Amino acid sequence: MKTRMKMRGLTGLGAVVLFGVASTASAQLLITEIHSNQSLSGAAFQDWFEVTNFGGSAVDLTGWIFDDESANPAAGFRFGDLSIAAGESIVFVETLNPEQFRNWWGPLEGVQIVTYSGSGLGLGRGDAVNLFDADGELQLSLSYRAPGGFITSDGSPSGFDPTDPTRQPHAGQAAGAIETWISLVWDPAFGIDAPRYTFAVDGVNGAFQAEGFSATGARALDVGSPGAVIPAPGTVALLGLSGLVAFGRRRR
Repeated sequence: MKTRMKMRGLTGLGAVVLFGVASTASAQLLITEIHSNQSLSGAAFQDWFEVTNFGGSAVDLTGWIFDDESANPAAGFRFGDLSIAAGESIVFVETLNPEQFRNWWGPLEGVQIVTYSGSGLGLGRGDAVNLFDADGELQLSLSYRAPGGFITSDGSPSGFDPTDPTRQPHAGQAAGAIETWISLVWDPAFGIDAPRYTFAVDGVNGAFQAEGFSATGARALDVGSPGAVIPAPGTVALLGLSGLVAFGRRRR
């Protein structure tokens, strides 16, 4: 059994980066990955996103609310007791419990996996992740609705579904992926003050292919890097967090 260490930096906080209005605590946080479609169908494979704490202290997320493109906290899912430690990445997944998610992606040792559910909260084409604090104030937002939800690695605005420009894209497709089951990820080369985004590529910046199989034996084709990060070069200094080294592990 081989151990692989993820070396991905922190994925994307989109075009609406709310540092100007967010609280000091939430300004430490980034939405760091979105996976909006799956290569295998069925209840064991669902949408998910990831949030990472770049700060030097834990942030209390108790009572925070997730909603998608509608950005309506009254229609979203409110989390219970929840905290994100300094340097931690949390995966938020639709309906799946942690065991089910790990059956799909692999052990993801030490990764906190949080389930959400609710009518209309699936991440479809041209959607978004919006996170509100317990008072219903918007703190974090990442949209992959084309055009221009975020800036891609080559400096261009996020685009349309490359397989059919008349349709809105899935998350990774908004950054140029052909397949719908590829995660949207932050590009560590550009830091976090003016972040740019790309799509996950197996073996690049810690991304990997999911380990799960369908009931018929088909291997999952999904590519992403859920649950663990190491800050990119310069990130610690950028945030004034000298000495912070955060990392996660997964076993194969």
